[in-house]
Amino acid sequence: MFDNLQSTLLDLTRYSNDDLILLRDRINEKLDDLTSINLETELINQLAQVKLLLHDVYGDTEQSASQKAALINSAASIIKELGKTQAEIHNAERVKTMERCLISCLKKKSLDFSEEFITLYEETLGAEL
Repeated sequence: MFDNLQSTLLDLTRYSNDDLILLRDRINEKLDDLTSINLETELINQLAQVKLLLHDVYGDTEQSASQKAALINSAASIIKELGKTQAEIHNAERVKTMERCLISCLKKKSLDFSEEFITLYEETLGAEL
């Protein structure tokens, strides 16, 4: 079974970019559920689709300027959202690193000091939620 599948799918060069995107989307539908969506990957995939569509219609004289502008705006929006998502991921990683360093430092202090900090920290986090 896999030998036939492998020989069929290994030569992806025979597929157009549009076909590959459709194939990837169908595979993702089968493999992913909503809890495992990677927003950054989804945005990158969406940007690739918009760029391909823009490439296809940009030189097409039958497509109106407003349709082309809408595609350009879509690409710009996706890039903006991707940048925002990447910044949020970076900030979350920095907070995790700071928390690890803080815990390491607290382990070196007295138990009372550490417990007081943890209590205050949890209260502050609870107030923000």
